Amino acid sequence: MKKLLLSAIAFAGFTLANAQTQRICLFEEWTGENCPPCASVNPGITSLAVANYASPKKMILLRYQVAIPSAPTSPTSLYQQNTTEPTARQTYYYPTAGDRFAPQGRMNGHELGRGDANGNNGNAAFLSQDSIDLEYVADAPFSLATGFTWNAAFDSVTITTVITAAQNFTTANPLKLQLAITEEHITYASAPGTNGETEFEYIMRKMVPSQSGQTLAGSWTNGQTQTIVNKVKLPTYIWNKGEVAIVGFIQEDVPIPTGQGPNTTRTIHQSAYGNPQPLALDANVEAILGISASNCNTDFSPVITLKNNGVSSLDSCRVNYKIDNGAVQTYYWNGSLTTGQTTLVTLPVLTATAGTHTFTAFTSNPNGALDNNAANDSQNKTFIIFGATQPAPLSQAFATTGIPAGFNVGNPDGGYTWQRVTTMGGCLKYDAYNNGNEGDLDYLYLPRLDFSGLTAMELRFDVSHRNYNATYVEQLIVEVSTDCGATWSNVYDKSGTTLATNGASTSSFTPTTASQWRNETVSLASYSGNQDVLIAFKLVNGYGNNLYLDNINVVSNPIGIKQHDVFTSVSVYPNPASEMAIVSLNSAIAEDITVSIYNTIGQLISTQKAKFVQGENKIELNTANFANGIYNIEFQSKSGKLVQKLTVSH
Repeated sequence: MKKLLLSAIAFAGFTLANAQTQRICLFEEWTGENCPPCASVNPGITSLAVANYASPKKMILLRYQVAIPSAPTSPTSLYQQNTTEPTARQTYYYPTAGDRFAPQGRMNGHELGRGDANGNNGNAAFLSQDSIDLEYVADAPFSLATGFTWNAAFDSVTITTVITAAQNFTTANPLKLQLAITEEHITYASAPGTNGETEFEYIMRKMVPSQSGQTLAGSWTNGQTQTIVNKVKLPTYIWNKGEVAIVGFIQEDVPIPTGQGPNTTRTIHQSAYGNPQPLALDANVEAILGISASNCNTDFSPVITLKNNGVSSLDSCRVNYKIDNGAVQTYYWNGSLTTGQTTLVTLPVLTATAGTHTFTAFTSNPNGALDNNAANDSQNKTFIIFGATQPAPLSQAFATTGIPAGFNVGNPDGGYTWQRVTTMGGCLKYDAYNNGNEGDLDYLYLPRLDFSGLTAMELRFDVSHRNYNATYVEQLIVEVSTDCGATWSNVYDKSGTTLATNGASTSSFTPTTASQWRNETVSLASYSGNQDVLIAFKLVNGYGNNLYLDNINVVSNPIGIKQHDVFTSVSVYPNPASEMAIVSLNSAIAEDITVSIYNTIGQLISTQKAKFVQGENKIELNTANFANGIYNIEFQSKSGKLVQKLTVSH
């Protein structure tokens, strides 16, 4: 999110909330890192906040991370870094647990959407420009200014808050000053929770001195002023000191009658915002260039963008770098960068092996001293180096644990991606049901293949997918490259009902029967004879429902008969089997067939050969000595291959 220049009256590092008694709105939101609806609602709320932080400032956004619907397990998640205060703040409004949910919000202490026919009172999605404007027009009984300064070590802040009564004011309710240390923007390389969110804005990190606030006098005369100073040690879990800001607000602690939490307004009379303050020495790696996301070259020369975010001029800096968990190397940079300036630094040539790697670069010792903001020093870039070509054909049934050797997963957005699961004997799964980041791109790269001397090439695979509804849909694309990933061409593109193999479902989808799968055949004839072919499956996430891939085959079909035309029908019965199973398979041509049975970890259990006639063929399989479980029966001929699932249960 881009920073905004806030047009407001500033003094000694403070930002005056307004002129005269104009009220600045405070919207408090409770959101969760495991909450899929939050991932959908939050971008819109953030956009409204950005628009209303500009002059005239109408609104302040304060977000609390809570364990709804569950707590994220990552120790670096925002919730796990402060489990007490966000929950206490939500409980302050909603003493009854059943009234708390996410995304939930309050505007100046009251719910939006009260009286909604669908019972969604307090849903954060009710925030709109109209609701902000309606709150903004009201005068406030106080003006409020807050801001902070750093100590010499940049590990503590002094917060100064000035309250001025704009009129005579008296209340019988406790009057509180609440202060919150926030971070404007936090970016994770991969989602800390299950909803796919990696970007977090306006996050409450610490209440000062606690969530109970500081008690103010209940009676004020017009013009009366109070200055409150708080010295606070900065929490160690703060990601980026350059994003630290202060939110202050004055609130009436109205008693809540039993069971009336949602109906009780605890009015916030005024709020104020203290901008992030500059740091003296703050050098960081802003970007990593010179590394392609995917390529075939093992040698590469990284280029990093070095930026001076500090107030002092940057004359020297160490640029440290490594591949994966390898040894850290250091490049010593000298030059001159004023505040906000950047420069490109070319690092020495590095070498990496085939596979997926992470390159890390980070700064240290700006001007020979300690960096005041080490949290923003580092950047990572994940990249894939494809291995040497291997002769086609290719056959993969995902019967063994993990992503098979030679296959690579590209996950440029972080979070959810392709994974091998044990469903129906083993297949690949993309969890779109829980990935709230619509538009995420995730790739499955097949090994580099040599089509030399082969004709009529085809890609064959099985797919199983359900839509969530007509709005949240996935898109599956197959791309081909003949220049090691520099350029790609689409050979397959399906989405929505065209991609789905089953009817829509709002429950998380897992296929349980063969009828829930569809075999796809994609012509690669135009690439026949090419010595270097890369094939990639690209999934465009729509926050819909899960998608599965299985039995990926790249084959030559010189006689022009497709796989599903060679084996025109197949059935296995009984299935599940106990002592014996019978396979009935119709073949379009007479051929020699190899029948192999594999368990879920890819071990060959049995194999036999048979001569198939054109028409119906039957094979008996003795399963008496098989352990209970799911098996893959593989039928292989010169013209095609078919894999059928078999369950054994004694």
